[in-house]
Amino acid sequence: MTVQLDYLTFNASDWSGDIETALVFTMGDGESLIHFRDELFEAIQYDQKHDGETLFEACDLKHDGRKLVSAIKCDNDWLAHESDICREDKNPLVALLQVAANIL
Repeated sequence: MTVQLDYLTFNASDWSGDIETALVFTMGDGESLIHFRDELFEAIQYDQKHDGETLFEACDLKHDGRKLVSAIKCDNDWLAHESDICREDKNPLVALLQVAANIL
């Protein structure tokens, strides 16, 4: 298995307006491990299918084994939503981490 390492820099889109950096380990098969704010997260990207046809693309962000937030692809953007917090970005990990930055 080849693991790809990337740094992801983005605006937290929270009250601080801070620029954040996350370390992303891309594991393959839609799975990534993310080191963000001294915590470890797992992201899993998948297609929801019915009768072999893709209904939608989704990505979940997990922390300590529980789903923290989900994102759904809408046209070219990813929309992440949890409670009353919603963020969107071209990169699903950015949208997910922006929501996480607001709820952690």
